Amino acid sequence: MPILELKQVSRNFKGLAALNKIDIEVREGEILGIIGPNGAGKTTLFNIISGFLKPTRGEILFQGKNIVGLRPDRIAREGLVRSFQGAGLFPLYSCLTNMIMAHHLHHPIGFWQTLIHSRAYGLREKEVKEQSLSLLKMFHLEELKDMAAKDIPYGNQKMLGLAMAMASGARILLLDEPVAGMNPSEAMAMAGQ
Repeated sequence: MPILELKQVSRNFKGLAALNKIDIEVREGEILGIIGPNGAGKTTLFNIISGFLKPTRGEILFQGKNIVGLRPDRIAREGLVRSFQGAGLFPLYSCLTNMIMAHHLHHPIGFWQTLIHSRAYGLREKEVKEQSLSLLKMFHLEELKDMAAKDIPYGNQKMLGLAMAMASGARILLLDEPVAGMNPSEAMAMAGQ
């Protein structure tokens, strides 16, 4: 059974068909690419799958459930996360803080646990910090962990955005032009991940 299935998904903008009857099946563990020139509808497709746009018609099933009409944050919590053409960071916060916030998307800490700094809160924060540091190391960003995201090179910002998407615990990652704007050595480093 596919983990993600699009059935006859279409999107019109004032009479212009940006997407027309798209059928896609994605199975667990598959790596697929959407290829086309600028303006072909790739980002529109990602926006529809992730809930930022609604299709004009069609169904989107994720893990067997129709997700059309769900808010993007709800879809992300279900395990379908997308990156953006821009890095999508919290620019004033450190790389480590960006990673910690990404972890909390999938495993939030309750309000009362946070307020009273319960034992569960302390253990969870320690675990999240360790996982965040591990992902920063995997993406060769550990030396930048204390720098504000806006102050690191663009290629590193794109890698941080991908690391954040991975930190969310997603079952599916939709990567929208993950190496756009990178120089060749940055793109090769990203491909090695």
